[in-house]
Amino acid sequence: MKVSAIILAAVLSLSAISAKAQTDTLPKTKIDTTNINVGNTKITIIEDKTGDNKKVTVLSDTTIIVNLDSLPDEPREPSKRKQKPSGVWAGIEIGINSLLNADRSFSLTGADAPYALNYAKSVSIGINLYEYRVPIIKNNFYMSTGFGLEFNNFRFDNTSVILDPNASPLTVSYDTTRNYTKNKLATAYINVPLLFTVAANNKKGKNAFHVSVGAMAGFKYRTHQKLVYYEDGDKKKPKEFDGFNTNPFRFTAMARMGYKNIGVYANYAMNSLFQKDQGPELYPLTMGVSFLF
Repeated sequence: MKVSAIILAAVLSLSAISAKAQTDTLPKTKIDTTNINVGNTKITIIEDKTGDNKKVTVLSDTTIIVNLDSLPDEPREPSKRKQKPSGVWAGIEIGINSLLNADRSFSLTGADAPYALNYAKSVSIGINLYEYRVPIIKNNFYMSTGFGLEFNNFRFDNTSVILDPNASPLTVSYDTTRNYTKNKLATAYINVPLLFTVAANNKKGKNAFHVSVGAMAGFKYRTHQKLVYYEDGDKKKPKEFDGFNTNPFRFTAMARMGYKNIGVYANYAMNSLFQKDQGPELYPLTMGVSFLF
């Protein structure tokens, strides 16, 4: 009999502990009640906050239960900031220079013969530092401008050609007393482009494929001729800094095509490399690849 009483007491104690534990684990309940009288109608608003759930009950002639968690979020205002299309100018360009004669031919003969180039080593490097884009039709047709630097090397195929910096018009002589391993005319420009682009861009302006045409104005800020030869085992690299009667300004027609950040381009100068009647009538043409920022 005593054993039975002890067992019964233990079971009751465990039941009480279990019930208390379950009570502790239940979500806390908070109920707020608000009464509103409108004429003869009494409206009771009961706000039940149980755990993370929120429920509002409105009591009047009818009962309406509103679950706040199920209400749709307020619509967000679309961003007013326009996504600009991807660039087609800013980046690094590497190209090959060539010279066309007055007939727009690659054949340099007669008075133009000294300016025949070693194309494999007549390299152009463009560093296009900044680009500003203006969408015209969303991100699929837009205008670009900016500025950049361009460094051109015109490597003469005949390495003994010497340009006279003091002659007007420019004259050419040949130095056969030394074995020149390099002979080039180098020019450097500050460029400002104006490009119109058609692109297969997505809504965020990221491009897949683009085609651009336009023009570029260039201001020449440096010109020099560089020679390389060996004398008594020592390497000599004299440079002659002078304008060599080259045009201080250059106006170029441009065409570009690319996919994402890689493209190809062609730049054709509309005016001669040298000033009129001060040197040969030669028009630079540069073609190469671009790697966009």
